[in-house]
Amino acid sequence: MRKLTLVLLLLLNSMIYSQEIPDGKMFSSFHMGILGGINFNTIPTVGSTFQFEGTTNLSSNLNLKIAIAYSNMFKESDYLIKSYGHFKIDNVEGYQEKTYKINRIQYSSIPINLGLEYTFDGEKILPYGLIEAGYNFFSSEEQIASVGSGRYYNTEGEVPLEFRNKGPFTLDDSAFLFGIGAGVKYKISSSLALNIRYIYRYNDSIINTNQFLVGINF
Repeated sequence: MRKLTLVLLLLLNSMIYSQEIPDGKMFSSFHMGILGGINFNTIPTVGSTFQFEGTTNLSSNLNLKIAIAYSNMFKESDYLIKSYGHFKIDNVEGYQEKTYKINRIQYSSIPINLGLEYTFDGEKILPYGLIEAGYNFFSSEEQIASVGSGRYYNTEGEVPLEFRNKGPFTLDDSAFLFGIGAGVKYKISSSLALNIRYIYRYNDSIINTNQFLVGINF
């Protein structure tokens, strides 16, 4: 993952300096983009996305894109975690059964990706298709709907095995991602465009998402 991040940073650096190459050649232009919108796995679990990207041309219609984003995603769930907790009241202490009802899992992620964007010819309206691949660095957290309490025990050894599970937890990890989508750019001026995009993103370790993004390129 460190090697991938280094490669992405080097590519971004080379794209920035490539602006000095005369127009009409590969890497002869460079544009930035800022987009925001929603992403979801199912309609009730809508999250948000904010993305910053840079593009440079490989040909007159094909662009290379690098992007970094921050996203919140949610997965509907319905299960119980049987655990226990320690308590101390005055001079009395012991252990008590705890039951956590989980209704969804929240993912906070920072995806970094490289992509190819093919733009169809047009004057004001420019449709395009894109594919992308990269890594998604994420943390997940179980969301608690309710907590129930059960029997008390004097020692930890008395707690039944079925209540020896860990309580709601967070997990930090990474996942490979692949996306495919389409969009349209509307030229506001020679250096500014409105960008509307849909993309379906596959993540190999967490939920897959649909994204609708709106932003500007300049």
